[in-house]
Amino acid sequence: MIREGRLLSRPFSVMKRNLLFEIGSEEIPAGYIRPALDQMKSALAARLSEHGLVSNRIDAVGTPRRLAIFASGVPETQPEKVEEVTGPPARVAFDSDGKPAKAGRGFAEKLGVSVENLRVKSLPKGDYVVVEIRTPGAPAVQLLPQILKSVAESVRFPKSMYWTSTRFTFARPIRSLLALFGEEILPVEINGVSAGRTSAGHPFMSGQRVSISSADLDAYLKSLRDVFVIADHEERKRIIREQLEKLISYRGGKFEEEDLLEEVTFLVEFPNALEGGFNERYLDLPPQIIVAAMKGHQRYFPIRDSSGRLFNKFLVVTNRGAEQADVVRGGNERVLQARLEDARFYWEEDREKPLHTRIQKMSGVQFLKNLGDNLQRSERIRDISGWLADNVFRCGPQDREDALRGAMLSKCDLVTGTVLEFPALQGTMGRLYALADGETPGAAAAIEEHYLPRSAEGALPATIPGSIVSVADKLDVITACFAVGLIPTGSQDPYALRRCALGILRIIELAGVDFRPGDAARVAVGLLPRKTDNPDDVVSKVVEFMADRASQMATDRGYRHDFIQAVLACGFAGMSIPDYWRRLDAMNAMTRQAWWGALVEVVERTYKIYRSVGDVPAVAEESLMQQAEEKTLFSRLCAISEGIEAASAKGEYMAAANEYLALAEPVHDFFDKVFVNVEDQKVRLNRLALMRQVHELFARNIAELALVQAPSPKND
Repeated sequence: MIREGRLLSRPFSVMKRNLLFEIGSEEIPAGYIRPALDQMKSALAARLSEHGLVSNRIDAVGTPRRLAIFASGVPETQPEKVEEVTGPPARVAFDSDGKPAKAGRGFAEKLGVSVENLRVKSLPKGDYVVVEIRTPGAPAVQLLPQILKSVAESVRFPKSMYWTSTRFTFARPIRSLLALFGEEILPVEINGVSAGRTSAGHPFMSGQRVSISSADLDAYLKSLRDVFVIADHEERKRIIREQLEKLISYRGGKFEEEDLLEEVTFLVEFPNALEGGFNERYLDLPPQIIVAAMKGHQRYFPIRDSSGRLFNKFLVVTNRGAEQADVVRGGNERVLQARLEDARFYWEEDREKPLHTRIQKMSGVQFLKNLGDNLQRSERIRDISGWLADNVFRCGPQDREDALRGAMLSKCDLVTGTVLEFPALQGTMGRLYALADGETPGAAAAIEEHYLPRSAEGALPATIPGSIVSVADKLDVITACFAVGLIPTGSQDPYALRRCALGILRIIELAGVDFRPGDAARVAVGLLPRKTDNPDDVVSKVVEFMADRASQMATDRGYRHDFIQAVLACGFAGMSIPDYWRRLDAMNAMTRQAWWGALVEVVERTYKIYRSVGDVPAVAEESLMQQAEEKTLFSRLCAISEGIEAASAKGEYMAAANEYLALAEPVHDFFDKVFVNVEDQKVRLNRLALMRQVHELFARNIAELALVQAPSPKND
């Protein structure tokens, strides 16, 4: 008996309700909240869909002490399920008079249906008895508790904690649950916490819990606002921005701190922006230090005038009401003054010794196990920088000298008091100290810029020395980690190697220089203090890793996946990064040509005929050619090969492809009139070698079109 299940496809009428689920917890780190809300939305949508309870819309809102999701229009009942069950052949299920026989009656009895429900259906293997079994959908109230619990369990945080004896983890201990389906409380229970209909108000301004009568998002947000909680994070962010912009514009400045705004949004529940001040004497400190003191621990917003000059003022977004403004302002001013006093002490102490005198101190700072200290690492970065300056950037002597000097000084500020106190200033302080010591602007810039880009889309180095040292630094990190097996897996990338690879690719693309991943990786691996048994294997893995990043970059920019693979198949190790992008652009341009289909066909036909043969010679011998068609094809191939290779070497891939099209007609003539698999092995292999040469001429110089999805006939 064959059982085939399917959901009822015809429309059905069912009542719908809204769903509201809130997880109340102790304060969750600001950076965890938005990703958690996104995960909860995705998980709820997936779980509802799996159970046939698709909602109209799902929203999520959050504060430091709550994560809430709302689904509108959730069906009260699953759709009816219809299963068509196939039984015995009709010839044995019914007798000659068309009445149910023993087999038919037994089939009906087994399924618990009347024999009148049996019907005959023509299937490919003949006429069979079938019966349709209808199963009513389960009520949503029976399914939603487990759905909501699984949504909570699905959230992954950068760091989680166990807070009971069970295996359930969460960013912070869960203190309450709210779960409403319409006006009905859903019996959700997580680690001993049972759901109700109340939510916590502001801990200081209210201290009360508010009752939510039904799953209505607007009513929920209004009820919380009444107890001093702006639960919608987007509304909270808008309020904070408006408050900050008003205060900053009063000073003639402009709001620019988007990243800090995002973080502060998830630090408060009822925002109130205040202006504070500090003694003007601290303005003689470098502005970078002042800003770091404000933002680093206290999350204060600096105020600048229209020219970018700092005021001795700051803004703080509090989680208190306006009536407490004076007390809060005074407390924050005292905290900042202490921070600035510490900053002044470290700045003045650090200035007593020139930056270069700290080079030897780097020998006491371990880099990675078996990979030396930061002094050795600085020397490797210097040596890689020298190779890049001479062989890749081909820069002038001053830029080369600045890059090497910047490389040796690049890690020195890590042992300064200021950077130990304000880690975010690494590189920045190195540049400031270097300039104060009389180092060249190029070397100083390289110290700061070698950390760029600091994020996937962050700013790139603006100078040649900075670009050189940045690439060298990232290349050293990647090869060192790969040499000792610290390779990123899945979402785990503790040394940010993916970001390093992406940074290298972006810097090289902008510079437009001839950087070949294989050569660069080989140089970097050769400088490592720990010599590997198989350095070629490390180089190969590093190149593969960078190729994967290059592929992801191209995918994000909208290039076709098969085009990306076709270009990478030409050998990413020996391909310059600018050339990688030129090849992809050429592939896109070719698809818009009338001859695109013919081009793909030539490459595919030649590739398919020899790919399964093991040992095909790389070059065909003219002396073994017997028929005019193979001789003509070989002659044409020889005539155009040099021109195609020359055009490709200059990056003129469209011109090379146009010239390659001269092989189309002789290739088709060859296939029409030449029998490849003749008995004479030498002749057979020679003809296969000719096909290989025709195919590889394009694959080697432009892209491996055998990996490209062939155009449909209408595009040919």
